[in-house]
Amino acid sequence: MEENRQTNRKILGESKTVRQLLSGMKYTIDYYQREFKWGEKQIKELINDLVNGRNRVE
Repeated sequence: MEENRQTNRKILGESKTVRQLLSGMKYTIDYYQREFKWGEKQIKELINDLVNGRNRVE
């Protein structure tokens, strides 16, 4: 019966802004990643990945 209950669970998605995702949460950056610096190239790649990923879902 427990197994049946787990298979009936649904995953519900909702749109959120980055601000909503980050608000009220505490995030830490591991020491070995602190030296990594984002440049314009990395920011553009992130934005493109987010836009392209959104287009695939819709």
